[in-house]
Amino acid sequence: MRKTLLVCFLSLALAGLATAAGNLKVAQPPVADDGTRSYSNEPVTPLPLPMTSDSPGEVIGVTSYEYQSNGSIGDKIMVDDFGGLHAVWTKGINGSRPRYVYYNFRSEVDSSWTHNPDGTAISGVNGTGFITLDLMSDGSALAGYHSADDEPSFTKVGVDAFRGFGIFTEYNLNPVDSCIWPYIARNVISGRQHMVMAPNFTNGPPMPLQYAYSTDDGATWSAYVEVDSMDALSYIMIASPVSDKTAILYTKLNAAETWYDVFYHESQDGIAWDFRFPVNITQYTANDSLSAGFDIDALYDYNDNLHIVYQGAGAWDNSLWLLSNEVRHWSQAAGHSIVAVGSDSGCYQINYCLCVAKVNIGVDPSNDNLFALWSEMDDQDFSLGGYSNGELYAAGSDDGGATWYPKVNLTNSPTPGCPAMDCDSDVWASLAPKVDGTLHIIYVDDNDAGAAWRPEGVWTTNAVLYLEVDAGDLLQTSIKDLDTELPFEFELGDNYPNPFNAETIIPLGGEVREGQLAIYDITGRTIREYDISSETRSITWDGTNVSGETVASGTYFYSVDFDGIGRAATRKMTLLK
Repeated sequence: MRKTLLVCFLSLALAGLATAAGNLKVAQPPVADDGTRSYSNEPVTPLPLPMTSDSPGEVIGVTSYEYQSNGSIGDKIMVDDFGGLHAVWTKGINGSRPRYVYYNFRSEVDSSWTHNPDGTAISGVNGTGFITLDLMSDGSALAGYHSADDEPSFTKVGVDAFRGFGIFTEYNLNPVDSCIWPYIARNVISGRQHMVMAPNFTNGPPMPLQYAYSTDDGATWSAYVEVDSMDALSYIMIASPVSDKTAILYTKLNAAETWYDVFYHESQDGIAWDFRFPVNITQYTANDSLSAGFDIDALYDYNDNLHIVYQGAGAWDNSLWLLSNEVRHWSQAAGHSIVAVGSDSGCYQINYCLCVAKVNIGVDPSNDNLFALWSEMDDQDFSLGGYSNGELYAAGSDDGGATWYPKVNLTNSPTPGCPAMDCDSDVWASLAPKVDGTLHIIYVDDNDAGAAWRPEGVWTTNAVLYLEVDAGDLLQTSIKDLDTELPFEFELGDNYPNPFNAETIIPLGGEVREGQLAIYDITGRTIREYDISSETRSITWDGTNVSGETVASGTYFYSVDFDGIGRAATRKMTLLK
């Protein structure tokens, strides 16, 4: 008998979503949308266009179908080698139908979007959706998506005729297997294309994760091979930008059937796979109070190192909780680190989302700096319908993901108590994996929070926005900005070990004067202070605050403030419990 999250999820499903208060603490069971349902809340009159919003960005399309993915968001915007931008999304018109997959392209020459005002349809087949994106060798778009209204439903591939042209040739994968919700990737050397999908299940989890490949630019595809079984639609497919390394990543209940773990399979050449032995990077047990969630993303940096970001969720009483939600990072070199922590009081949950949701990762090829993007929700900013409005947050790392700078709110558009058509809920966002000094983001500004098909809120016409963010803005902290130039030689050393578990040593070199060494959390709040003098050569911090209480795992900063002079250099460190 399963003693798992699914036990809790079954009882919660029966309880339903009667009130927003019921969404606040315990995570509700995710319900997959394949777009084939008969929705009782479809609008009977045409929906108005979106109103002016406070969410930033350039409008490149519209959609009434705000729900762009079940679990992981996948790549929906890419930067090609010439600097052009390719963006895709699922476009609903006046509710769930008609529904198509759409494309737009921004030229690097004049930064204009070629297919404005609303993009161009990739497919003329009604019911297509849930699209992800990669690029061909000439920079033209390669898209994977599914067709939900066919019987059976199946996955399709679209290849653009030329770079940015917007006229796609479509190829069908095997319809007999009825696999949908695809994630696509392409090897840069061999040109081999890869896809992972799941069947259009009707009996609930577990379900098989299926893999297929193409060696002729998507025209024909291999038979499906089962990678593993899953308990939620949380998986992605990625390929290296510098080699033919390829990886399949997913979350599933661990062997003990307690919490969700993050797994991956890797092929060194995109050809040879061994699906018998997935790598489990989290290895949670029943004694842990943390579990992975339903969102993951990953990439290979330009030194061919694998980086994974995933949700961390509070987990106890056989449930995922909308508390202690985190964005976490893993690489073999850096291990696990906390990118950011979400609301400590929960949120009013949207389907297939925790209070931090739709995690993304990008990398700058010039320096391998990493950037994470996600949506964040709390219990203060929620719609009249009772669902939390999302805000987009991002953070950067300049040390391979070992530590992260403080998170930055990119949208900052709260609309508490908003009625339908007047909300700014920014949830379904995708970050281009290549960061060329700028983060390139596509997202939906939902005018009524929630997933309308669920039904959560009502159907609205929503702007599809493109947002660009200077990468340098995510690699600084207000704490560090207070540093002053000293009139004498002093060196604030790097703490060791770093990351650390029990305690760490902070060395002080050169001329040390009377002052204080302070330790701060990522919000700038002082955690601990130590007096220093000319005799002080190091400070040992044991991970406690001024009251002697052990602080939470995460990124911390330390700096020295000399009496009458000001603050010296700032360093950062990571506490891992």
